Amino acid sequence: MIPTLIVLGSIVGRWWLVPVVAIAWPVLLITMKIGTGFIFGLETSIIASANTVAGVVLHRAVTRALHRLRNRSAG
Repeated sequence: MIPTLIVLGSIVGRWWLVPVVAIAWPVLLITMKIGTGFIFGLETSIIASANTVAGVVLHRAVTRALHRLRNRSAG
């Protein structure tokens, strides 16, 4: 499940996705009866946020590198 959020963050690449995932991912796991309780929700929220941040940072780094490469070859 961890790669799912990293890939999602990499594809979307927007910071607003982090709080959305922090709420939606624990709700999804709890409704699927994978876990229960406040601590489970808190832990999954933190892990989901961290993985999504990693994906967004990856997206931003690749995008920035491509922009620099394009500007260097055009100029």
